[in-house]
Amino acid sequence: KAFSEYALCELKEKCHRAAWSSATKKAAFERKKTVLQFTRYACHYQSWFHSESWELSDDSRNLLLGLAHFETGSLSVIPGGLSEVIRSYRLEASQFSFPNCAKVQSLKLFKNGRMDIRFTNESHAVLFVEDYLGTVY
Repeated sequence: KAFSEYALCELKEKCHRAAWSSATKKAAFERKKTVLQFTRYACHYQSWFHSESWELSDDSRNLLLGLAHFETGSLSVIPGGLSEVIRSYRLEASQFSFPNCAKVQSLKLFKNGRMDIRFTNESHAVLFVEDYLGTVY
């Protein structure tokens, strides 16, 4: 039990670091009802010869691992659609929906580096912020 508790603490710490600016000590995200908007270099967009690709930052990957734990309560089980996004180095699309998840609805990436995570209801969004991101630096 001690190892899994340690691993969970470490995961939540990585999520907190990803969600806050160490320079300004301010949140790098905003909650708008059911959506969390991550505004600080969450992803990178590239366009090469008529093909587009998206890359997640390491911080965003950590946030998605936190989301997977939030969804399943397990450090080793990652729901289908979410695991594909986490494991892919380059993503072909900018929007992903997670129909097999009860708490996390979708993910959307923007060319300006923003990433939106939509929850199935507002209380899930609030709980994720409180448990994984923290409400203070």
